[in-house]
Amino acid sequence: MTMAGQPVADDLYRLVDGAVRLIAARPQDGGPLAFPFPQGSEADRHERILLPATGTLWSWTVQRFAPKAPYDGPAEADFTPYGVAYVQLGDMLIVEGRVTGADLSTLRIGQPMRVVTEAYARGADGSPIETYAFAPIEEQP
Repeated sequence: MTMAGQPVADDLYRLVDGAVRLIAARPQDGGPLAFPFPQGSEADRHERILLPATGTLWSWTVQRFAPKAPYDGPAEADFTPYGVAYVQLGDMLIVEGRVTGADLSTLRIGQPMRVVTEAYARGADGSPIETYAFAPIEEQP
């Protein structure tokens, strides 16, 4: 997977050997992992941890209306509903994100998923702004 747009935030994900890996934060003084990685001065107190590129669908729903600020995607008039999933990435974290590349009626709890990127908006210059998303892994018969 190649990333063609500008990430919506720094330290959100990284492309490693062709796979998108989310960046979690481990506090230097101990404590549980957190996602997303903090910004600003808080970042200095955390270690970057790459989460697994694949996981398991833990739960999901459909976002049927434009979220409130700080959401910066299409306005209500141009909004298209999308799937939102909680995906367990290894034994590390359960992460919320968009679902892409799937007929939502076919999703099932326990389904294998992979982390991908997806353009969800356009910058002032017209270039795509990307975020991470989850896509089903095609299972072999």
